[in-house]
Amino acid sequence: MAGCVQVSYETKGEVGRLYPTIIYLTATTMWGRIRATLFRLTELDIDIVNCHACILLDIMEFLYPDFPVPCLRNYVNNRNSVIDEFPIHKECPYFCQERQQQITKKTLVKSLFNIILYGGTIKTWVKTWNLKEGTVPLQSVQPT
Repeated sequence: MAGCVQVSYETKGEVGRLYPTIIYLTATTMWGRIRATLFRLTELDIDIVNCHACILLDIMEFLYPDFPVPCLRNYVNNRNSVIDEFPIHKECPYFCQERQQQITKKTLVKSLFNIILYGGTIKTWVKTWNLKEGTVPLQSVQPT
């Protein structure tokens, strides 16, 4: 097609989110403020709060109405409380050297949920954020 660029996607593991294989061909990986500035006149950027969890809960309730999912429902309905109660000390945020990024407690907890949602484990989460003992004030999270 004229004026179009074909973009292919792949997961970073066996399961999980799809990521563009060539990142400079898509706006997906752009910092949000830059993307909004470049595309504000022609595109609409929709951000759904707690998107993955909400979609999963809707699917479960529609396809499996008799299958109880109380933990998922609690996370969807009370996400801020779940994040606040997660066993990370108040000293968080911490600076992640590998990502050159300040990481907040909310970022860590949300990423754990999404990693598990897409088939990952606590071990995947620990590796993703390089959560070595002493690098983040975890109270009692152990990789399995």
